[in-house]
Amino acid sequence: ALFESNPAWREDLKEDGGAGDDDDDDDNFDSPTETSMAQGTLDMLACELPKKYIFNPVVSRCVTRLTSPHAHHRKAGIACLGVIAEGCAEPLREHLPDVMPHVFAAAGDADAQVRECACFALGQISEHCQPEILSYSSQILPIVFALLDDTTVAVQATSCYVLEMFCERLEPEGVRPLLDPLVRKLAAMLEGTTKRSVQEMAVAALAATAVAAEEEFTPYVAGVAALMTKLMALTDEKMYTLRGRALECMGHMAIAVGRDAFRPYFSSTMQCACEGLTFDSTDLHEFAYAVFANLAKVMGEEFSPVLGELVPHLVTVIGADEGQLEQAEEDEKGQFGALDDSDDEDEGGQYVFHVR
Repeated sequence: ALFESNPAWREDLKEDGGAGDDDDDDDNFDSPTETSMAQGTLDMLACELPKKYIFNPVVSRCVTRLTSPHAHHRKAGIACLGVIAEGCAEPLREHLPDVMPHVFAAAGDADAQVRECACFALGQISEHCQPEILSYSSQILPIVFALLDDTTVAVQATSCYVLEMFCERLEPEGVRPLLDPLVRKLAAMLEGTTKRSVQEMAVAALAATAVAAEEEFTPYVAGVAALMTKLMALTDEKMYTLRGRALECMGHMAIAVGRDAFRPYFSSTMQCACEGLTFDSTDLHEFAYAVFANLAKVMGEEFSPVLGELVPHLVTVIGADEGQLEQAEEDEKGQFGALDDSDDEDEGGQYVFHVR
């Protein structure tokens, strides 16, 4: 899947490379453009075609463009590396030593749009090239840490996306050297902006950092919980996702630091999650269910007092006719099916689950 706010899509919508600070531009990128359609097509080709037809041709062209003196060419090159990361994850893992130097160079490019696209590519590679990408932690974390101070807000926000994707599977020793300044920087970013997309990404990055740090995140729980408590009180419909992200962050912190350290925040987190179920928002409901699962795991028997009200609600939800399971059509591969080879076959049956 493509990153929802893929920065390279914005070229013909915004001239400043995404550097604006007002809230209104969070929702202005819904209209398709030539750039977005081209990337969508490339993503589909990378996911559907056998990799031998797509990986080398795309990567070679990306590398060529990354050496161009024109910023738009460099932006296209690094953006396309990110776009194919999901579909070409297997060959990309094998060629990380060749690809990563180009990604790191783009992250330090003089042009803000190129840096933003480099963050997108780095996030995609971090998500889809696990665990091989973890061996680059000593290079990735300092680069991302520096980008959090970038003069362009869009670069700061997209660097949070990299942290979220990269830190989720990082071990405590990997994040330890930068843990204190990283948490402080993300907290300052969260407090210093009113831009919803930046706030959501900063919260997600804090949650991923907590997961990576595990018990070493304990000294930061009180401060981060105070920030999340403010966000969990939001009632504006436009802020529901931010509220849900804050709730999710609390659940991740609980998993990270354990029962004793999280106990002071258990009641307020549960209250917010239950309150979210009264809102007409499927997203808030899903965030709440995930938090219930995490807190039940962490708190053990201390979670039992809420079961009297929670279980009947969950039974009702499970019994609701909101989805169906059906077998996918055998010709679902469409016009690309004839190009398939043994490396890309799926031996088992495919099912599609329709929700809502």
